[in-house]
Amino acid sequence: MTLAAAINRGLHKALEDDPRVVLFGEDIGALGGVFRITDGLQKDVGDQRVIDAPLVEAGIVVTSVRKTGRLVIVHEAPTSFGVGAEIAARVGEKCFYDLEAPVIRVGGFHTPYPASRSEHHDLPDVDRILDGIDRALEYGGGDHEYSPVQAPRRRRGPHGRGHPDLEGRRR
Repeated sequence: MTLAAAINRGLHKALEDDPRVVLFGEDIGALGGVFRITDGLQKDVGDQRVIDAPLVEAGIVVTSVRKTGRLVIVHEAPTSFGVGAEIAARVGEKCFYDLEAPVIRVGGFHTPYPASRSEHHDLPDVDRILDGIDRALEYGGGDHEYSPVQAPRRRRGPHGRGHPDLEGRRR
């Protein structure tokens, strides 16, 4: 028996034994979640006890954007056509009049995924994340130069020096 099957069996037993047990979470309903941990539970005990709540975190993000007027999304995938783009679109729909700056997305570069030995050059590092935050805070509208795939201003390697391949590319 796999670990996922064991967890599924335990959840099923808990739902059968106690009618007060309820499962509530993102992507746990009819499809059973990414790892199929809750597979079949909604069908067996009903959708009143296994509740699928897509993008549960959306309320938290919207509340934060309404308070700050800004959002920086960081993820490992390229910034186009991914989860970050979907979050940015939803925030744009819900918080259009609250945004004081464009939603900034920091992610992997728009290149084929690198070999494992050079993966750390593609993933967002502290400098790229801080640069995204700076761009969000500095944005004042009007005549501001903005690009969602803008390279970071600062680039440091693990020892405080710039990466040799990127030294000539600073702006």
